Amino acid sequence: MIEEAKKQDPNKNRVVLENPQTVSEIEEALLGDFYPFVRTELENTGYSYSPSPIEITLDTEIAIGNNPARSFTFMLFDQFGYSFFMGKLILSKNGYMFEREFSLGLPRETDPLFMIRILSEKRFSGYPPSLHIEEDSEIFPEWNTYYYIDFKSGSGIESGSWTLHNAAKGNISEAIQNSIEMYEHSMVEGFSSLADVEAFLEIAYRTYEAY
Repeated sequence: MIEEAKKQDPNKNRVVLENPQTVSEIEEALLGDFYPFVRTELENTGYSYSPSPIEITLDTEIAIGNNPARSFTFMLFDQFGYSFFMGKLILSKNGYMFEREFSLGLPRETDPLFMIRILSEKRFSGYPPSLHIEEDSEIFPEWNTYYYIDFKSGSGIESGSWTLHNAAKGNISEAIQNSIEMYEHSMVEGFSSLADVEAFLEIAYRTYEAY
């Protein structure tokens, strides 16, 4: 225990002791099982993504149920380098948490009613989308974005074994596909009517609805 304590960051306010064998199992599961699966899912989309195999790093997380936890984050980009989707998988010996975020970028001329409809949707009330404005026209003119609406959600299960790997993979695969549909419907095809917005919301509910 003393040796493990020596490894902790002295700048932090607390020390977390971790079982080296448990940590090794978690990191092997992430790097040997989950990351290859996620990389294949990302490659199959045809969009640019990160991290690559040489960029992948694991982060230490606040323990899930007092158990050591590690995570990695991955992203999808369009042809202009705009990051429209980000996922984060957190894994412990007893379960997982999968966090995801979709960033909807809209041009300055977007009808305010479209944004009000999205932001007021009660099915997102538990974790409502957030709106912010950025003047990106000079830095990234090809993006043609002024309004940004961010959708976030998370899900996970705590268990006593690794039997939930398939559940986590299902969540990840579904979130990637739904977020791509959201991107293509909104930022490729664009919104021209409230009917388009409603169709977009139907896709968003699949992954970002707050239960």
